[in-house]
Amino acid sequence: DDGMISLLFTGQDGEAGRASFERAIVALKKALPEGYTLTAQKYNSENGSMTFKIATPEGKKTDETIIKKLVDAAKSAIDKK
Repeated sequence: DDGMISLLFTGQDGEAGRASFERAIVALKKALPEGYTLTAQKYNSENGSMTFKIATPEGKKTDETIIKKLVDAAKSAIDKK
């Protein structure tokens, strides 16, 4: 989609996975640049996959540095024990 960033991560399943998913949501919200919003997040407890959808500001190009910043923020939150 235009104006949408989708991120997919694989974490742990079960309770540990849910906890890392919750941490990733908080980290992503903190890392979002002004005008970007987390529009959807989904956790699959069977395989530990996490999906996040982020809306970008209208008419704004998303550059790689923003995506890298968001990926790094989520990954560090997911990797915490």
